Amino acid sequence: LDLLDRSMAIAKVENREVVTRECIEKVYKECFEKYGKISEADIKSTAYHEIGHYIVHRLTKLNGNINVTAISIIPAEDYLGVNILEASDNIVMCDREYVEAYIMACLAGRVAQLKVNRRLDSGASNDIMVAHQYAKMVVTEYGMDDDEFQNLFLMDPELMSEELTNKINEKVAGLIKECYAKTKEF
Repeated sequence: LDLLDRSMAIAKVENREVVTRECIEKVYKECFEKYGKISEADIKSTAYHEIGHYIVHRLTKLNGNINVTAISIIPAEDYLGVNILEASDNIVMCDREYVEAYIMACLAGRVAQLKVNRRLDSGASNDIMVAHQYAKMVVTEYGMDDDEFQNLFLMDPELMSEELTNKINEKVAGLIKECYAKTKEF
């Protein structure tokens, strides 16, 4: 999508009415030049990271509901690699197992990197942020936690006490740790 978006921008700047092959090739060439400047260690780390996401998508409840249509380790604007996801036409009940699978898929890139090369980098920062958002939704919005928190999603966040906020943060952290442990089993 980034390739097409940037190609459309080039076409517009060049006053073209359509995106041409030349527009796409300019963007691809620019991205591929960036790829050539990346160290072999970073290329491998990115490849392991992206395949980690893919494996969890294929081996969990996400498979068939969210399809991985492409994987790339050619850098684009603000990322070195990407799994391009597309929702299927299946109707999916978003239960706790499904959300946990999604959190695990977010964490899988980091887990794969650590299994293979024991190297931490900033590549998983967005994945970790998304995993945290989904874990927080499980506790506070979806009502998918234990009885104590079943009705939290009905509360106005501004009315929550510091004690309740701390309990929510503990639940979210616990869910992330649980999903991280499950992801490491793949």
